[in-house]
Amino acid sequence: MGQVKINRACGTCRDRRIACDRGVPTCSQCMRSKRECQGYSLRLSWPTVTGDCRRAIVADIRPRSDRAALMKLRPGRLDLVRAGNHDVELHYRLLAASRSKAGARLLLYRRENWPVVPSPAKRPSQMQDWHLLSYFHEVASHTLSTFLSGPEHGLGGILTRIGFADDSPSSQAVLRALLALSSLQRHGPNERAMELKVSAIGALAAAAKIGPNTPAQVLQHVAAGMLLCSYEVNTASCTSEQWLVYISGIKRVLTSGLVEKAVAARDPDWLPLVGWMLYHDSLSRFTLRHWRRDGDAKVPLPLFFSFSQSLPEQEQLLREAAPWAVKPIEWQTEILDIVDKWPAYQRTMSTIERQAYKRRVRRIDEVIRQELVDPKCPATGTEIPPMSSPFIGCWPLYPLSLIIYLHRGTEGMAATCIEDDVSTAFSHLVSKSVCDRQFPLFIIGCEARTDEQRTAVLDLMARSEKLKSSRSVGHVRLLLEAAWAQDDLLAEGRKLDYILKLSGVINLAMIPPSFA
Repeated sequence: MGQVKINRACGTCRDRRIACDRGVPTCSQCMRSKRECQGYSLRLSWPTVTGDCRRAIVADIRPRSDRAALMKLRPGRLDLVRAGNHDVELHYRLLAASRSKAGARLLLYRRENWPVVPSPAKRPSQMQDWHLLSYFHEVASHTLSTFLSGPEHGLGGILTRIGFADDSPSSQAVLRALLALSSLQRHGPNERAMELKVSAIGALAAAAKIGPNTPAQVLQHVAAGMLLCSYEVNTASCTSEQWLVYISGIKRVLTSGLVEKAVAARDPDWLPLVGWMLYHDSLSRFTLRHWRRDGDAKVPLPLFFSFSQSLPEQEQLLREAAPWAVKPIEWQTEILDIVDKWPAYQRTMSTIERQAYKRRVRRIDEVIRQELVDPKCPATGTEIPPMSSPFIGCWPLYPLSLIIYLHRGTEGMAATCIEDDVSTAFSHLVSKSVCDRQFPLFIIGCEARTDEQRTAVLDLMARSEKLKSSRSVGHVRLLLEAAWAQDDLLAEGRKLDYILKLSGVINLAMIPPSFA
C-alpha cells in the first residue's frame, strides 16, 4: 500500500519555497533535512510591512484628495475622534446639504433615547411646605434665568408675594408651582414635586376658565406660567416640550390689554415678570429657528403658531420703563431675522436689496460692540451699576456670542476679524468662575477646535453645575459633543455650512432644547 498523501504542501516546505512530497504524517523533505514539519493544517497569514496586494480588507476606497489630506498631519500629532455611528451619519447628511448649490433642505436626523443624565432622583423625607418655601427664597429662585443674574432680579420676593396675595385659583397656582420648582431643585425628580406641579396646573386651568379680570390676576397668570415653564426646563426631560406651550399661553394672556393698566398703576412687579418672559421668548425663537418638527414626529407641538406672534405693545412699554433691558431682545431678534434672510441674499435679492442687507449686518455688528460690550448705558451714556446691568454672570460672553452667531450666519459679511472675537471670548471664558447662561456656552463652545479650548468649556460647565443655584447643562454638553464630533470628522479642506451644522446638531434632540 502506497504512502498516504494530502493535496497541499506542508508549512515548512511552503516557507522554504521547495516542492513537498505531501507525505503523512510528515513529508520526506523535512525528514531528510531534519527540520520540524509544520504540517498541513490551515495557517493564518499577516500582512508584511512592504505591502501585500492581496489585503482586500484594508482597501482604501476614499478619493485621492481625501487620502492626501489625511497625510498632512503635523509631526507628533495623534488625531482621535470621539464619534459614534450617529455622528457619522449626521456628518454625511450635513456634507450633502452643504454641497448643494440650490439650498437643499437638511434632512432631519434625530437621536432617540439620548443618554441624558438626569438629576439624582431621591425621595424626600416628609417635611412641611414652608421648608420648600425657604429653599426657594434662598436657592431655587436664583436659577430663574432672566436679564439679571442671581438675586438682583428680585423674582424670588415677587413670586412669593404674589403666591400669598389671596386665595384665588391663580394665586394658588403660583404658590404650588413655586413649591414644585423648589422641591425639584432640592430633591431632584420626586413624587411630591410632581403632585405640586399637577396641582398648580389644575389651579391655573380653573383660573383660566374665569379669565384674568384685573391687572393683578394677569401678573398671577404670568407668574404661574413662567414657574411651570421653569419646572419643565429644569427637568431636562427628553419627553416634554411643555415649556414652549407655557410661553405661548403667557403671550396670549399679555395681549388681554390689562398689562397697560398694570403699567399705568406703576405696579413694581410688572417689569421683572414680563422681562423674565421676554427673555425666554427671545431664546425660544433661536431654538425654533434651528429645531424643526418633521412629519413623522410622534410628539405633537400644540400652539406652535403663536410663537410667530410678537408683543410690540409690551416690548414698547418695557422699552419705555427700562430701555437697557429690552435692547438684547431687539438685537437677538434682529440677528435671527438677518440670518433667516441670508439664503435670500445669496439667491434672490436684487442689487439694491443686497446693499441694504449688507448695511444692516454691519450696523447691528457695530451697535452690539458699542452698546453691549461697552459697559455704558446707551440711553444715558453713564456707567451702569454692576447690580443693574444685564448678564452680570456671563458678561461679556453673551454679547460676544451674538456677534459670533451673526458673523458665522452671514459668512463674515460684518467685515470684522471674527477670530479676534473668538479668542477674546475664550480668554473671558477661562477667567470665569461660573456662567449661568446656556446660550453663550453653546455658541462659544461650538467654536472650540483644540482640546484645550474644549476642556475650558467643559470645566466652566462643571464649575457652574456645582452651584446649587445653577440648573443642569446636560443637554448643552451633549449638543456640544455632537458639534465637536462634526468638526473632527470633517476632512481638511472641506467646510460645513454653519447654520446647517447648528440645525443638524440641535435637531438631534427629540424636543426643542432650552438655552435659557
